[in-house]
Formats: sequence, structure tokens, C-alpha cells
Amino acid sequence: MLTFEFGAPYLLIREPVSSPSTDNPKIRKLLQRRRIVVHGTWNLWVYICHWRCCDNGIQQCVDLSSDIEINEAAKLMDGQQLMSVEVDASSGKSLFRFDLGTTLETWPYGDEKNEEQWLLFTPSGNVLTYRADGHYCWGPSDQLPEDELWLPLPLRA
Repeated sequence: MLTFEFGAPYLLIREPVSSPSTDNPKIRKLLQRRRIVVHGTWNLWVYICHWRCCDNGIQQCVDLSSDIEINEAAKLMDGQQLMSVEVDASSGKSLFRFDLGTTLETWPYGDEKNEEQWLLFTPSGNVLTYRADGHYCWGPSDQLPEDELWLPLPLRA
């Protein structure tokens, strides 16, 4: 899976926990430190799909690449602006274009068409979720699955 932060940055700060309730020394040490993380007002989460990252048309890695290759591709995308998203509802493919020439393509794993491929969390608290069958759901991020309304994206002419 991949996650991206976009938009105006802000810091999340977790203060140290003085007496963590764990016997694990590694976890205790981590909890006793202050943690500061930069987040964006938008968050994209890509999962349950194949994906490919290209830089100016040259493939850098795919979802099954080594951790080293994936980290290098992530560094390529770091700091780039998301310019557009193209979705082909008939094939379940998506193409994310970034401003410095990097692209991220997603497509379904196989025959399971109800798998959610990616989620875009917005500053409003809503999330746009896209499935392999070309359907989408728009609603609050804490919406229960039974309350989700899945609508088909229009097919390209």
C-alpha cells in the first residue's frame, strides 16, 4: 500500500508518555520520545490493487518491487504536486499525474471487482473511495459500510 499527503502542511505532535504500560523495551523507549509528523490536508491511500510508478515514462517500480526500489520511487514523488487523476471505469484503472513528470497507475488485482483500490481523504472530513468495478462512494470518513452508497462512474465516450 502507498499513502500520500497533499495540501497545506500541518504538524501532529504526540508528547512523550512518561510511564508507558508495556513491558516491551523498544515500545517503551519509543513512547517516551516526542513524535512529530508532518501531514497534509489531503491524504491519498492506495491499496488492494496493483500499481506502477513511472518517472518521465520510465518505470521505477511496481507494487511487488523490493522495499529499496519502492522507497526510491517514494522519494521521487515526495514534494511533487498531484495535478490530475484519470479513471477508466471499464477497466478499473486509474492514472495519477504529478507536476514533475511522475505518474502512478493503479489497476485491479484480478477478478474481485468490489475491492477498494484507493481512498482520497479531504479537508472536509469526507472521503472519495474508488473500486475496481468503476464505482465510487463519497461520504464521511467514519461512515459505516452498510450506509455507503456506491455509484457508477460514467464511461468514457
